[in-house]
Amino acid sequence: MEHVKKDWQRSEGRVRSIGKSDLRTDKKLKAYHPAERERSRENRSNEMLRMENSYGGIAIGASRRKKMTMVFHEKRRHNGPSIKEDERKVEGSRMAPLRQLEGDFRTNSHDRVDSAMIYRENLEESPVRMMRRLQEMMDENRQESGERNLPFLDRRKDRQEREDTERALRESLEKRRKSEYDRLREKRESLRQESAEKEQMRRQFYQNLSFAREKSQRLMHREGAALWEGQGAVWGHPEEEGISGEDPAALNDTGNPSSNKKGRRKKS
Repeated sequence: MEHVKKDWQRSEGRVRSIGKSDLRTDKKLKAYHPAERERSRENRSNEMLRMENSYGGIAIGASRRKKMTMVFHEKRRHNGPSIKEDERKVEGSRMAPLRQLEGDFRTNSHDRVDSAMIYRENLEESPVRMMRRLQEMMDENRQESGERNLPFLDRRKDRQEREDTERALRESLEKRRKSEYDRLREKRESLRQESAEKEQMRRQFYQNLSFAREKSQRLMHREGAALWEGQGAVWGHPEEEGISGEDPAALNDTGNPSSNKKGRRKKS
């Protein structure tokens, strides 16, 4: 049985990081057109880092009010339908929230399922908790751009598929259905490979998210307004100094931190 590659498994689905060494603080956040109230110097989100492949990307920015903004957008799909304008960017003047979530998630108001999306969070929040909230968003809402940009976060669904495959394998072996057993063995190997690839993507996302967060904190806290006004930088590139923070393995298969601290979902 030939394995059909998903978009994120193709060579053009390989994610590249953009802007790690760029210390400018006046870069517009890609794929986001801010509302008028967000265009002031205090409220404007400036891009810190971007993760892109041929199909779409995630832009991460921060504002002087210590808010991080992530923009999830799409460009195209392999052998898929053409991308609509709502999938390419978020219009700040006509956003609507995704409800029953902890965290500020918003999409274009008239197409919340098949639309680009933003996620806002306090800059002090940990990357692990941000990832957990992204996973909760996917659990509670059918949101296509988020799912296609973050295929590695839905660990519960992947675990269930592996368990179902193992159960079917045992049953086919007991009933001596050789052709079915051979097919399921191939599927099991494909799932194992996918799991390893997703874990690598998951760690890459965590590292980039941690990097963007720390870069934002340094630009705002250590050097003050001078950097935000584009007057240059005096510290070395962040990638030379390493990134602090929790290990992404702190998220277990349920998406919760392995510690006893658990975020509570807001009531609608």
